[in-house]
Amino acid sequence: NINISSANVFDGEPYLAVNPVNPNNMIIAWMGFALGNGLHVSIKTETSFDGGLTWGNLVAHPHFASTYTSADVSMAFTNNGVVFMSYVDWRQSPDSGGVYVTHSVDGGNTWTTPVQAIDLYTDYPKMPLDRPWIVADNSSSATSGKLYITTKPAPTVPAPNRPYLISSVDSGLTWSPFRYIDTT
Repeated sequence: NINISSANVFDGEPYLAVNPVNPNNMIIAWMGFALGNGLHVSIKTETSFDGGLTWGNLVAHPHFASTYTSADVSMAFTNNGVVFMSYVDWRQSPDSGGVYVTHSVDGGNTWTTPVQAIDLYTDYPKMPLDRPWIVADNSSSATSGKLYITTKPAPTVPAPNRPYLISSVDSGLTWSPFRYIDTT
């Protein structure tokens, strides 16, 4: 039982990823309060290189506007040890933001500038930015290395709602147009 966040206020919805190249390298990400221009939730990460015995290198991931807040982090390692992380960064009223993706090639010590994978207005008014989940194709097939994200409309959006799928073939630099998962 190690208190990784050491915070006095809400830190929640953690996500843990283990590097398949080096199982002693673990990264934990969570939603944590960030003080600054008001009180906003930011995605924070810490890394371990000794199998979780010690943790360090706290990173608070950036917002894309001072009024944005973050949520719903997920991570996926590729077979070569690169980790990709997706999270929501958005503002409600007026609505703006989307799902963003960043990656690290050094076990979570440093991260690239996040790229927007899907915009809140992509299928407006459905707002496909809730609960994004990222996975990497680690197969030996022709699609090896491809990234996929599923997401859904916000819970406040009236039905009917459909799940979304987007993909990237260039390590998350660009993302395909969305498609509904429940189509052929």
